[in-house]
Amino acid sequence: MARGPRRAQSASDRLPERAQGLGLHPDPRRGARHFSWTAEITEPGVMRAACLRMVQQLPGAVRAYAATLCAIAALLDGDSATANVALDVAEELRPGLSLVRLVSQITGRGITPTALRELIRDGVR
Repeated sequence: MARGPRRAQSASDRLPERAQGLGLHPDPRRGARHFSWTAEITEPGVMRAACLRMVQQLPGAVRAYAATLCAIAALLDGDSATANVALDVAEELRPGLSLVRLVSQITGRGITPTALRELIRDGVR
């Protein structure tokens, strides 16, 4: 049985279906093994659950970055209480981390999830 020419798989074709549902997309600027995350298309709580899992599984001080991402995810879901707990964990693991200070300032100012999404979107452009 003759087949047509085989099309090369794109990076998104190789992504597990579940990862595609998390809003992960190939990042063409960095190559086939690098992916970026899109907050706009994920359901509430999905990013937070993924970051929480990283906090639980990553070793040492690297967990501080995952906890900070968890705080951002919580803020995007409108949950500043969880964001504050995650930031406390990050500060304990990596005192003085500038990203933690930045997210703490955002949390303290009560920025809405919509405004935070716009800030993130504008920062990526």
